[in-house]
Amino acid sequence: MPVLEWDGEVVWNSADIIKWIDRKVPERRVIPEGMLGLCEIVDQWADNTLFMPILYLTIPPLLEGAGDPALIANREKLIGMTLVQMRERSGEFIAQLKSHAGMIDTQLAGKDFFLGSGFTMTDASLYHPFFFLALNPTNFAQVHEFKNLMRWYERVRDLK
Repeated sequence: MPVLEWDGEVVWNSADIIKWIDRKVPERRVIPEGMLGLCEIVDQWADNTLFMPILYLTIPPLLEGAGDPALIANREKLIGMTLVQMRERSGEFIAQLKSHAGMIDTQLAGKDFFLGSGFTMTDASLYHPFFFLALNPTNFAQVHEFKNLMRWYERVRDLK
């Protein structure tokens, strides 16, 4: 979980950190004027809808690679599904991922970023699930067909 601490002030959660930075550095806002609600909706959707099939596809090989039975048992309990169950449902998760990727791809047609020409909180919110997905190249290949999404992903990944 990301945490920001500045002069004794502690802020948790990526979206809250972005809002905090926008207040502190208003000349470089990433939440466009009048778009906070939309940015928050996209953030919630990215965390609670987009991320779930990505989590279920990505976690099994990561945990198996760690080789720690206690860690595996802990994560299975936390997630509420065994690695075997996640693998058995991988077709369903891939279908969900592709459906979500298609919607994002459509929104990104002709745009550099999700809401247009500039990076916003929506781009940060949508990027992190795909960053996690990219930890497994086989799973990440599931979204390569979405050219606008891939172009956007690379653009956001390469931001300095």
